Amino acid sequence: MRHLLFRYWPLLRHSFYLIFSNLFFALSGVIFWLVAARIYTAQDIGVGSVLISIASILIFFSSPGVIPALIRFLPKIEKPYDVLAFFCIITGFLLIALTVIFVFLI
Repeated sequence: MRHLLFRYWPLLRHSFYLIFSNLFFALSGVIFWLVAARIYTAQDIGVGSVLISIASILIFFSSPGVIPALIRFLPKIEKPYDVLAFFCIITGFLLIALTVIFVFLI
């Protein structure tokens, strides 16, 4: 029965893939921080977590609406590689600009 559900409902199958990939990355992050806490000092762990948080915030603000736009419009476009290249270039330039602004503010 379960096999038939996954076969005929690809949305269900892909949602399980997304859930398990998020679970895998969350568990690998926890394992990473547990190992890092054993190896490095508390100050090094603090600096590392701040740098990861800053990078996450910069990435979040450098790609507003890119992923939903790609999901919505990419299947309908004749040349998807050109659109992907355009979004990567624009997102990269925006990320560099935000990083430069952030560094000069500190």
